[in-house]
Amino acid sequence: MVVPYNTLLSKSARNAVGLSLRSSLVIIDEAHNIPEALRTLSSCQLTLPIIEGANSQLRAYVTRYASRLTGRNITYLTQIQKILVAFTKHLKSKNTKINPKRAENRLSSNTMVTATELLFAMKLDNINLFNILKYLEHSRLSQKLHGFTNSISGENGEKELDFDDPNFISKHISCMSLVETFLQCLCGTEREGRVVVDVPNIEESSNLEIRKSTSLHPCFRYLLLDPSVHFKDIVDEAHAIVLAGGTLRPFPHVATELFGDDRTMVINALTSENEVQRKKEVLTHSSISRELTTFCCGHVISTNNVIVTCLSGGPNNTALDFRHCSRSAEKICNELGEACIEVSKVIPSGLVIFFPSYTYEAHVVQHWKKCGLYDKINMQKRIFREPKSASEVENTLGMYSKSAVTNGAILLCVINGKMSEGINFADDICRGVLLCGLPFPDITDSILQEKMQLLDKEFKKNKMSITGQAYYENLCMRSVNQSIGRAIRHINDYAAIMLADVRYSTDFKIWNKLPLWLRSGKEIPKKTSFDENIQDIMAFFHSIENRSQSLG
Repeated sequence: MVVPYNTLLSKSARNAVGLSLRSSLVIIDEAHNIPEALRTLSSCQLTLPIIEGANSQLRAYVTRYASRLTGRNITYLTQIQKILVAFTKHLKSKNTKINPKRAENRLSSNTMVTATELLFAMKLDNINLFNILKYLEHSRLSQKLHGFTNSISGENGEKELDFDDPNFISKHISCMSLVETFLQCLCGTEREGRVVVDVPNIEESSNLEIRKSTSLHPCFRYLLLDPSVHFKDIVDEAHAIVLAGGTLRPFPHVATELFGDDRTMVINALTSENEVQRKKEVLTHSSISRELTTFCCGHVISTNNVIVTCLSGGPNNTALDFRHCSRSAEKICNELGEACIEVSKVIPSGLVIFFPSYTYEAHVVQHWKKCGLYDKINMQKRIFREPKSASEVENTLGMYSKSAVTNGAILLCVINGKMSEGINFADDICRGVLLCGLPFPDITDSILQEKMQLLDKEFKKNKMSITGQAYYENLCMRSVNQSIGRAIRHINDYAAIMLADVRYSTDFKIWNKLPLWLRSGKEIPKKTSFDENIQDIMAFFHSIENRSQSLG
């Protein structure tokens, strides 16, 4: 049986379709995507209009059926109403800071707290949410309110609001069911996730476009930090699980995300990683324990079909330093443009250039157009740019592919964008990949900071797992490895991989996190001049051509 991620990873979805994993072998491809998929499935948002809608429905329901309700029902309904009122007051409050120490240096309109801190702040700590959830499940209150509300709307002839209106509440979704989902999230452990309280600072406006913006809604957002809690359901139920993918290393990173609450499994993953690093072999099989076996293998292509170069500098000997503090400098953008001109001369057919972000790609292109470099590059190979709209990706990819095969072309992409994973740049569509910089996540992101602090806390306490800094670096290098993999798609394919940034040739940790098949067991390469790198690339393609002629 083949099922999508959402069906496999969601226990409720499996139960709904009658899917049992007992005595089953579960094989998950592209397994590096599991943590993010779990975060998406297990996170939720509760807006102020939804809360008010649920409260309004509940009041109307109680008013109509008060004489028929038992004392037990009245007690629970009163507690639920108290929760809804507290939620409403909190989101309408001007000051949403829960704990001054935790909220320090954070925007008052975007505060991250634990579920416990939120409940104490709203004075709901005396209510047993577990009992409330049991009542909601057995009484099916959300379905009753949904049917009751639709019936009342039909009687009164009320018109449903337009979908784009910020106060829109769908007649097809129960507001109380969304509240119930959020309450389930609040019952998780402190390790599992955090609640973000979003209260926009934008004042009400008569402008129609601003009024229709969803960002005007105050809301609660529950964000999952530890996906291992939800993956445990699959581990406990299945007979065995195979995690397959091209970017699963380093193993401790994967183990921390998926087996974080299993100390033995994480320690075994660390042991396996150390063994791989010690052997420095492309083919490594490690049977660490009864619970964990790892297998690391090379690529299907020969090492003669790929060349890796670290471009520390450009044609004018200017260091290519793409750290955030220096990458927007005029001299860096100029040097990158000059390097692209020279590289496009020696790379046949298609060349794909990856930038660390859409913002930086737009900045570089704007600068190139202003100084004339864009036209010079375009004269060598026609330039195509990754569109921001998903609907335009297929058309852009088609035009680029046709141009790359016939006359040669350049495609400007973004790491972690729409074309960095799952796109097949085989054969002449891509004979060269140029990565500009390192796509480190935004270190100021509050969610990332919470995750890193949680890992540091556990590492300090148990001396297991990985540190927050290691997690941060792994996120970056996994994205790099995904982008590199776009070019090599089958056993006879070949390409040049160019890593443009001084850090690739100076930082051992970065070099060591590139795929084993790409490094071929080599130590970090020595810094070489741009001209020497170009000569190596020319020699590589010349050798490919000679081999093709001899075989032909």
